[in-house]
Amino acid sequence: MLATINQLILESEYSAQCAKLELQAVLNAHSIKANKVVLSIKDSMNDANHTIVVDEQNRSKAVDDYTVTVEVTPGGGSFEGTVRFDESKKKDGEVVGAISRTNLYGTVSHCVDSNLLKLYCYCK
Repeated sequence: MLATINQLILESEYSAQCAKLELQAVLNAHSIKANKVVLSIKDSMNDANHTIVVDEQNRSKAVDDYTVTVEVTPGGGSFEGTVRFDESKKKDGEVVGAISRTNLYGTVSHCVDSNLLKLYCYCK
């Protein structure tokens, strides 16, 4: 998640004014996992019984989502995002969706005019 934020800053016109953010603490993390039946659904029929057809032999690979809240330094910013680990891709997790700032940033991003980057930038 921090790599995504730092890359966004690095690729912006404000890269020289914003500090690189580093992990200070993981404040919260919880997983969201699909169960075995959901991973096995092959087809569903829209009838009165809401029948689903399960295909155990061709079950999808597990995809685990984690909602993570971190605190960074400098500045003590708190950010929350969802990181997805896909068993079939065999790589580090990737951020899914937006990364939200969960605390006020006040004047720490005074050097930035971009509303998006104000959330993430800590001016040097």
